Order: sequence, then C-alpha cells, then structure tokens
Amino acid sequence: MREAHRAVELLEGEAPSRELAMAYSNQAQLSMLAEDVTGAIVSGRRAIELADRFGATEILVHALNNVGCAEMGANIAAGEARLEHSLALALEAGLEEHVARAYTNLGATRLMSREYARAERHLRAGIDYSEEHDLDTWRVYMLGLEARLCLEQGRWNKAAELAAGLVRDPGAPAATRITPLVVLGRLRARVGDKTPGAARRGARASPAHG
Repeated sequence: MREAHRAVELLEGEAPSRELAMAYSNQAQLSMLAEDVTGAIVSGRRAIELADRFGATEILVHALNNVGCAEMGANIAAGEARLEHSLALALEAGLEEHVARAYTNLGATRLMSREYARAERHLRAGIDYSEEHDLDTWRVYMLGLEARLCLEQGRWNKAAELAAGLVRDPGAPAATRITPLVVLGRLRARVGDKTPGAARRGARASPAHG
C-alpha cells in the first residue's frame, strides 16, 4: 500500500495519463481487499474517470471491478451494476482474466450476502468460462467458493466432495486451498469429528477478492 501511494504521488506530479489511471485502480484494489470501502471508492472513481477519458478499456474494467466489489460488500446498490459493466466490457474485449475476476467477485459478494441462487449462477458461469479458457487458478478458486456455498445450503456431501478434491490437488496454488480447508474444517467440527486440528481448520474465513 505504501508503494501504491508513492506511485500515485509521483504520477500526480505529471500530466494526467493512463499510468495514473492504473495507479489509482491499483490503489483501489488494495483498499478493497483491506475492506477500506471509502478508499476503494475514491481511488476507483478517479481511475474510472481517467480510464474513460483515455479510452483505456482494460484499466476501466479493472477499476469498475474494484469499486463495484467494494460497494457490493457495503450494500451500496450501484455496486452490482459496476461489476456487471466490468464483466460485459471484459467479455466484449476478450479480456479473459478480467472476465474470470468479475465472475469470481460477483459470486463471492453474493455468497457473503447469502443470496445463494445468484451466487451459484455467477460461480457456475465463471467456472465454465475458466474451463473453456484454461484459467485454472480462477476455476479452482471459484470451485472453493462453490464448496462453501454448498456447505451453507446444507448440501454437505457435495461440499465435502468439492473441497476434498481441491485439497488433494497437488497443483492448486496455496491461496485457492484456503476456502476448501475451511469448508472441510467446518464440516468435521459440525459432525463431531475429533481429528486433531478439525476445529482449527473450521475457523471463519471470508472469500477474498482478487
């Protein structure tokens, strides 16, 4: 975050640019991940304005995602429209990573607000898209969120099947294993599993947004 602020300070001393737009969007992303809603919105809106001015579609997509995710997490009505706009622009421009990121954040925010049908729709679409475009990290991450969704809906067998498969996958990045481990820990704790560490693995964890 310190370096992100420094980048903005340096670029604000020059003429407005695409680089400044991306620096603002980077700052917005870090603020969103830190659950600093105000910081994410302020920096993100600056990024959106500059990206729009310079016709920088990829930066605009990134910034809309950051602001939309922060707003949805804070129950601000405009957030979903921003995320949907980010998704639509990314699909149109063929920005595959940004498409997967938009599906992930739409699914994760709806999961957090317990809107399960809408969360599942976004996650399924994102998983299918990621499979089609070989975006394995995003696919695995969304499968972890789907496992949590199944757990919260009481579909414990499906949750266990998904989570166990992800945990066993030797190629899964560490960050994508967190949610499946939490799901397995919660399941084991709820059924009275006395396996050492079960309760610890069931500690609360919220979906992270990339």
